[in-house]
Amino acid sequence: MAHGTYQECSSSLDSHAAAREVGEDNAARFAARAAGQAVATAHVPTHALGAPIYAIKAVAVINPRDVKVTIANERDWQFRRLPENLREWVDSGVKQKQLFFPKIFAIKLKNRVQTKILLLEVTV
Repeated sequence: MAHGTYQECSSSLDSHAAAREVGEDNAARFAARAAGQAVATAHVPTHALGAPIYAIKAVAVINPRDVKVTIANERDWQFRRLPENLREWVDSGVKQKQLFFPKIFAIKLKNRVQTKILLLEVTV
């Protein structure tokens, strides 16, 4: 396990606190969570998997009418920017997270909850 500095851990916690202050699931809340997960990567490398999940949720709430296409486009955009040697690790890690933490894959859109929001449909 990697150990980040006090500043990195504090910044991650501050991002998550800001997300809680938003009070509802919206793009700002998910962006703050994505930032918190990205910064926390210095402490625990697998937190890197949380940032793209929350980024996908942020774009999904911005465009709820065409959420499936929006999510697929965002996921594709993310994967094209990953180094090829990390793509399988990220895909596998996201699948594992979905099994153990299904709530982070749920998103509330217009008073209904959609789960398993196409995060795993991109092939590597």
